[in-house]
Amino acid sequence: MAQLKPMIIAMLIMTSALAGCTGNDGAEGIQGPQGETGEQGSPGIQGPQGDTGSAGTDGIDADESRIAELEAELFDKEETITILLGNISEMEEELDAVDNVIEMYYLMLIQMQNEIIILQASISNLDSRLNVTRTMNDFSYLDFRGAQLFNFNNGLGPQMDPPIFDFAILENASLTYSDFSDASFVNANLVGADGIFATFHHTDFSGASMYNGIWRQSDFSNAIFVGSNLAYTEFRWSDLSGANLSGALIYGGSNWMGVNLSGADLTNAWMYDVDLTGADLTGADLTGARLTYLNSAYGPAILDGVTWDWATCPDGTAAYYHGQTCVNNL
Repeated sequence: MAQLKPMIIAMLIMTSALAGCTGNDGAEGIQGPQGETGEQGSPGIQGPQGDTGSAGTDGIDADESRIAELEAELFDKEETITILLGNISEMEEELDAVDNVIEMYYLMLIQMQNEIIILQASISNLDSRLNVTRTMNDFSYLDFRGAQLFNFNNGLGPQMDPPIFDFAILENASLTYSDFSDASFVNANLVGADGIFATFHHTDFSGASMYNGIWRQSDFSNAIFVGSNLAYTEFRWSDLSGANLSGALIYGGSNWMGVNLSGADLTNAWMYDVDLTGADLTGADLTGARLTYLNSAYGPAILDGVTWDWATCPDGTAAYYHGQTCVNNL
């Protein structure tokens, strides 16, 4: 600002010197630099008020009854939500309980599977121990159905101590030409089996089922047939001397021709419809034996040529008192 003052004064002097002189206008001078911005002036006078705008639409009047209805509906919804939340909670609890039950049963199943594995291992172990401890001659409960046991213990085939076939299945098996002396066939199934030219000395057939079997020309001396089923059998020309046949069932057309039953125990044996032609009953005990038929399907035993010496007749009397015969004392 201080620099501008001398310049302004010089211009005023020049202007006053030229005043009163009329001449042509000079060329326009170069525009000087822009001055500094001055201070802001005072606010102007407020303009006139504008026109009033159009009125707005009327608002909706408050309805207290409607508000109450809405509040009631809201309360009902809240109660429904509360009930639903309760139901969901109960269902979640039930699902948790079901999950627990499922888990419990699953654990039980796993436990049972483990127990089954343990039992199977125990059974396998017992089987192994049984196979180890079972004697080489014990064939009890085994299945020899239709087996061909030829030449057993007779020097031409397998040799072992008297075998045990208790409760074994030997149905339709062949014991021909074998030696089963002192063996045990207690309660064995020998239905339809055969033993021709075989030796069964002192063999135990107690309770055995031997019906429909062929045991021709074999040695059964001192064998035991207590309660055995010998129906429909053929023992033709076999030696049963000293055998115990008490309570045996020998009925039904059995062929016992020429059988040696001397000294045999035939007490209470059923012997009707048996062909005993030429049999030797010397010293045999037939007390209570049934040699006569019980119904028309069976006939009496055939007793032609039977030797009764010193036998005990079926009626309990001695053959000695009847001329060494029991024909009339059956």
